[in-house]
Amino acid sequence: DYDLSESLMEEHSLVFNFLGTDLLIQYAKNKARNKDGITYDATEQITGFLGIKDFFDNGGKLVARYIKDQTKGNAILNKGTDSEKVFENIQLDYEELMLAEEFSGGVYLGYAYSTFNIPMEVPNYDSGGNESFYFDQSSRIKSSQIVIGENSAHVKLKQQRKYSGLYLNHETGVGLYTVDFSNEFNGGEELIGDGFGWIYSGYYELGYTYQNRFEEYYDSGFSIQFGLSVELDMYEGGIYLDNAGDEKPRLERFDIKYGPIIRLTAVF
Repeated sequence: DYDLSESLMEEHSLVFNFLGTDLLIQYAKNKARNKDGITYDATEQITGFLGIKDFFDNGGKLVARYIKDQTKGNAILNKGTDSEKVFENIQLDYEELMLAEEFSGGVYLGYAYSTFNIPMEVPNYDSGGNESFYFDQSSRIKSSQIVIGENSAHVKLKQQRKYSGLYLNHETGVGLYTVDFSNEFNGGEELIGDGFGWIYSGYYELGYTYQNRFEEYYDSGFSIQFGLSVELDMYEGGIYLDNAGDEKPRLERFDIKYGPIIRLTAVF
């Protein structure tokens, strides 16, 4: 389990449009307080978005998205037991690149590749098949997914000068992942298997937006959004055979991140 900040996520965005090309730059962060009462940036996220109109023969738009996310917090091994152990000040690093085709209405379909450096609890097996757990600070997950989604808030921002109302941004993905573990473990002979498995992911954001762009200022303006977001990742590894022909499980985990969000956007 992870003990991460649940404070409000604040985002600042700049949106540009030039000759049919969209550019969005977004910076988000939230804060937390450690046991000594010192406040620090718990999460920092940078997102870049590029959209090129009429790139495809059917009139579809090419969209590219890059995300870099750094999250700090604590990890808890054997939570709720007598052997519970807390690892403080861990860091989760996530990077993603997505290429997709966006159709009318803001619906897009494409491919996403990501790397996730995430300290995690890993099962370990001795020669007798006994299971124990250790905490790997150097685990890395790489995934490739087909994604489909819709960014309704961004579409409304482009299509209407003045708008207020609810919006829903969502994205769903399915693909394959690989995982690498370090060689640091507690005396066992066989680690959980490296290799690949299935990944299923989702992002859902429901909120309210108010925006106003001014014709007399060349459609420049602003947008304010606030709401709730939920991000899901499920890793299914199944069973593999080791060199001795024994069955071993691969990585299986389910991650969920959720919380409130406020987004302030300047439009040019």
